[in-house]
Amino acid sequence: GVDGVLWVGVDVSGDLGFDFSKRGTTRFLVVAYVFTSDVFSVRKRMRRLLRKLVKRRLWFKEFPELKFSVSKRRALERGIGEDLVAKVIGNLEETRLKVLSEICGLKDCDVYAAVSIVDKTQASSELQKNPASFYNYVFVHTLITRFLKRYSPQRGEHVVVLLDKRFGARAGKSLKEYMRSKYLYMRDDVYRINYDVDIEFKQVNSSNEPLIWVADFVAASVYMIYEHGEHKYFDVIKPIMFDCAHFWEGPQKCYDDLELMLM
Repeated sequence: GVDGVLWVGVDVSGDLGFDFSKRGTTRFLVVAYVFTSDVFSVRKRMRRLLRKLVKRRLWFKEFPELKFSVSKRRALERGIGEDLVAKVIGNLEETRLKVLSEICGLKDCDVYAAVSIVDKTQASSELQKNPASFYNYVFVHTLITRFLKRYSPQRGEHVVVLLDKRFGARAGKSLKEYMRSKYLYMRDDVYRINYDVDIEFKQVNSSNEPLIWVADFVAASVYMIYEHGEHKYFDVIKPIMFDCAHFWEGPQKCYDDLELMLM
């Protein structure tokens, strides 16, 4: 990376529950990983876009982060005027496409993304009973065993993985430990030393971290394909995708679903 640091922003689309009779429980969970060695430029460009959208009344200044989904109820609860809420939501599709095309342009800043697709109906009953370990597994496994290896950071490079705080501090601590042990296992037992990077895991407030905004949009664009058969969002960012993985079914399945070429 530019400063010897590789940044990875992580976010998720879909929910973690397994009670499929409950409204709002999704069948799919999509985890997006956005890699860049130039986080400074990404932050600058995404914040500039946020200001522009607020100025054009296409976003709320009360919501200091760009997100794929906007809750009308939350906006009204914040006391935002009904006409502005209607305008933002009425233009949401167009705004999403605008944000995604900005994200695609971040290729200049060395931004590349990978996604992990989880069909929760295929999770073992043991994992279903223990959402925390399911979560650790889903977040870390593919990043450590596949995406990092395929992205192949420089030996000795410092890798900082940024995850939104809303995933709970408890999960954070066990996630950190899990990530560390998984990484050491991969490095020492599986690949030996050719995988030697220094990994740091940080939980941040997503409203202050544009790299997580980008991950949110990537995750949601892929989620729209799986839950709703809607490809138009993903098509915009396809050029920055370098890998995908499908839990339990192997990568070929999602390469077909997303119409990506397996490198």
